[in-house]
Amino acid sequence: KYLAFIKNLPARPIVEELVEVYFVESNWSYPILERPFFNDLFANWFALNPTATRYTGPKGVPRDTQYFGALLLQLCSLALQLIPPDAACLKELSLANATECDRLSGKFNDISMEIMNLLGRHDPTLSAVQTDFLRAVWLKNASRGTEAWHALNDAIVQAQEIGLHRQAEIQQSTCLEETLKQLWYDEHKRRIWVILFAWNSFMAWTLGRPRQINTSDCDIRTPMDCNIPNDPSKKVPLATPATDDDGMPSLFSSTLVQYELSKKVHEMREMLADKPYTRDYTVVWNFHKQILSILASAPPLVRPENPDTSFDDKYTALPKKREQINSVAHNMIMVLHRPHMAMHVESRRAAVQAALNVLDAQQRYFSLHKPYHYKLFGLTYYSVDSSIMLSAIALIYPPTDDAVKRRISEALQAAVSRLEIMSKSNPTANSGAQMARACYEKVKDILKIGGTGSTGSGDSGDTSWSGDTLAESAPPALTRNYTDGAVPEFAPGLNDTLGLPDEHLSSLAFLDNTTTFDAAYWLDHMNQIPDLAPDQDPNNASTWDSLLL
Repeated sequence: KYLAFIKNLPARPIVEELVEVYFVESNWSYPILERPFFNDLFANWFALNPTATRYTGPKGVPRDTQYFGALLLQLCSLALQLIPPDAACLKELSLANATECDRLSGKFNDISMEIMNLLGRHDPTLSAVQTDFLRAVWLKNASRGTEAWHALNDAIVQAQEIGLHRQAEIQQSTCLEETLKQLWYDEHKRRIWVILFAWNSFMAWTLGRPRQINTSDCDIRTPMDCNIPNDPSKKVPLATPATDDDGMPSLFSSTLVQYELSKKVHEMREMLADKPYTRDYTVVWNFHKQILSILASAPPLVRPENPDTSFDDKYTALPKKREQINSVAHNMIMVLHRPHMAMHVESRRAAVQAALNVLDAQQRYFSLHKPYHYKLFGLTYYSVDSSIMLSAIALIYPPTDDAVKRRISEALQAAVSRLEIMSKSNPTANSGAQMARACYEKVKDILKIGGTGSTGSGDSGDTSWSGDTLAESAPPALTRNYTDGAVPEFAPGLNDTLGLPDEHLSSLAFLDNTTTFDAAYWLDHMNQIPDLAPDQDPNNASTWDSLLL
């Protein structure tokens, strides 16, 4: 049975091309794989004697090599999700369009899980952990958030089973080269753990889920801010300056910044800072300042404000990493203040500023990607979340200053445009575009320059805000379910400067499965915004003063 699953892998030249696609298009974001150690397993995998394994199956093959087949299929699956349309292997695989590509991607993904289920998760290896993590990445991009959460938990439990959360003691070998390689391998394992830790923290914080990790159980040393060398047996593992000996900057810095941010999630949860009616409101602002301090103290290459851009042209992932950090950090601030907006105008103002910062970062992040990247979860969710928040506050506390109105209107319209552009290939963008447009329709009259700003866009002047009231007043597109096989058309009037995907990049494959982030999800998400009561301030100046426009 194992061999029957493995036979679904393409020929080695195609697999090698898909591996390269994965490392270029995906691994930069969350580097769960390191090329030197992956290459060793890859060589061992293809060095297996097919005649011998035909009769023995996985028995007699090292445990990590057994799981490597599942990892390869999962890697190929993710590569096909983000593959450039001119990749040579698409022709070899007879894939004529994005729908066929996505369905083959889904097939590889499912077969990978069949292998994982066959081998079991009770005696895992590092390859098993990586496989389930990549499964979570793939599922998030496919808008299957609930399944992604479970896949991530599978990866975390296996990582804990093999002790990734505990600092290992490396026994020195009589061979110096072997000792160096073991030290770098330990560094690699610690990096995998902090990535799992960050993902668990951010998904728990953003999606309102429980945490799988208890920080008191973890005692690993923080990984070093450096690149793992191509030959780990030739270099002593030491933290390096901003660049390596060969002039290459550390590409791991952004992961360490996100790790520091993710640790704040645990502290905020423990202090109940994300709960309404907190006993000590200063706790909320202390965490707000700590998040901003992490951004300000980030290494210059990945620092969002006034970064060192000297390597951007050569290492194109660096500007993406900066905007990724920006989106995550300011979304954390927005979610932190959300429960306190009804009671504290300071939190309302902070949530507005954070939402605007997220939308700005998302616009820049979007501009750095090609149309075949539009399935990326990080391009969509934060934009929808911030659009909902900004619209809710503008509806209940209408701004009167024309500069503020213009700023909000432009940010919301840009978000709608981005999401509608991506909606043909990204199910989260599909539902999110409908929600973001419905939100904008609700407040667009409020944001008219020179208007009174006293009522919403409805004829009745209703300024109530909830998922139910929005659904009642929203256009039919909000609740439409695209089960008829028709992909929604782009809305008219899109900004011509935004990159439209080629027609062959539009995909129907996401209609094959139930998605988490559908219209019902966003309506429920909207209902989580606390009931807001208008201030006594007739011009709502307290909400909109001191914004950084």
